[in-house]
Amino acid sequence: MNEIIDQRRPKVFTWHIHGSYLYYLSQGNYDLYIPVNDEKSEGYYGRGKTFPFSNNVIEVPANEVRNLDFDLVLFQTDDKGKYSFRNKSWTTILKNCWPMKLTPQKSLSEDEIQKGLKLVIWDGLTAEVMISFTGGAFLVAMALLLGANNVQIGLLAALPMITNLSQLISIWLVREYNNRRIVAVYCAFLARIPLITIGLLVWWLTNVSVNILIFFLFFHYFFGSIAGPSWNSWMKDMVPEKMLGSYFSRRSRYTQTLNVILSIALAILLDLIKNKYPEYELNTYAIFFIIAGIIGIIGGYILSKAPEPQSYLSNANIFSLFKLPLRDVNFRRLLIFNSMWVFALNIATPFFTVFMIKSMGLPLSYIIILGVITQLFSILTLRMWGVFSDRYSNKSIIALSAPIYILCIIAWCFVGIYSHQYANITLLVAIHIFSGISTAGINLSLTNIGLKLANWNQQVQCRPR
Repeated sequence: MNEIIDQRRPKVFTWHIHGSYLYYLSQGNYDLYIPVNDEKSEGYYGRGKTFPFSNNVIEVPANEVRNLDFDLVLFQTDDKGKYSFRNKSWTTILKNCWPMKLTPQKSLSEDEIQKGLKLVIWDGLTAEVMISFTGGAFLVAMALLLGANNVQIGLLAALPMITNLSQLISIWLVREYNNRRIVAVYCAFLARIPLITIGLLVWWLTNVSVNILIFFLFFHYFFGSIAGPSWNSWMKDMVPEKMLGSYFSRRSRYTQTLNVILSIALAILLDLIKNKYPEYELNTYAIFFIIAGIIGIIGGYILSKAPEPQSYLSNANIFSLFKLPLRDVNFRRLLIFNSMWVFALNIATPFFTVFMIKSMGLPLSYIIILGVITQLFSILTLRMWGVFSDRYSNKSIIALSAPIYILCIIAWCFVGIYSHQYANITLLVAIHIFSGISTAGINLSLTNIGLKLANWNQQVQCRPR
């Protein structure tokens, strides 16, 4: 390893792509740093023995580049054979680090695919922990405790839909950096930080407005929405198509089983604290958010270890890319159905929990157990839906499941009209059973259809060779 001659000289980082170019480049009054690895792969040859490089060409182990600081980074574009200098900024530092940490691979071996499938399941489990601690009935109960009105409850429910517009940013990011994994992983990290922030603010401040909760949850959903399309296309290329249905049904079974266990335990804990130590109820929610954020960050780290197959970007105008998926009649149908489905799903369901808490006076543990019933029947039928998905068609599953769920929503009109509470509870149990069965089929089918339609030309304009 050669040593630096003069620490005060400009430090330039580049790759050894063309030996003659690098040799003439090294004649300047600066130090050139080039990465090297054990495999001596393209761009990582080191100095080599062909050219008489002087001591200002310095080899750096590829895994140590992330710890170094440079004045200039030189990128060599393979498609046009040109070279460009960029000022030192966060974008160049990120690009400088990617080949060392999160660079896509030209092809994946069977062992790498299997490793990736296991890591994505663990990522799903950590994400489910995050959702269990901060979503559903727990989020609504916390908002009500902070004094939320119906408008604020509706806004909390609408945030995931509003921030879905940020998915378009994912297209620009992947076109700019040609790395789906880094977009998904970095945005996942950014999505977890607001959860920790919410927890700390609720813990430290005496009078916390529900508007603070809404404000930080906006950024939680915002960055999560950016990560979504990149993750979807990455998974579409990594998971073998013949096992899409069975793999994601298995992943969903694991995550929902964990959700059931956590939901029951957390509901019992909250009811205990509410009855015996009501002054600590809000602090308990704060701890939930802090734990969720930390576990979510761990999940982002796990996801970063999953491999990504190399993709190649289209040179089309970015605005034309937004319209490209609409040319696919099947995509238009999926978009229309999904829009109508989300509208029907969210027009009333956010207030079901509020109704059970405020109007029916049900304990939070009852509400969570009803949610667990939904999860259990979803888990029990996911394997069946997965087999049907691989053997028959996803549209057939939707045609069967969607009407069942619509009937469940209509059935809510009859909840609370009976004078005996057991009759209302019985109806609620039936609604949640059939809701679990139907949503399992619908969600799995929509995921599979979206992944099968989502070649990278249609999502972020990147296609595998």
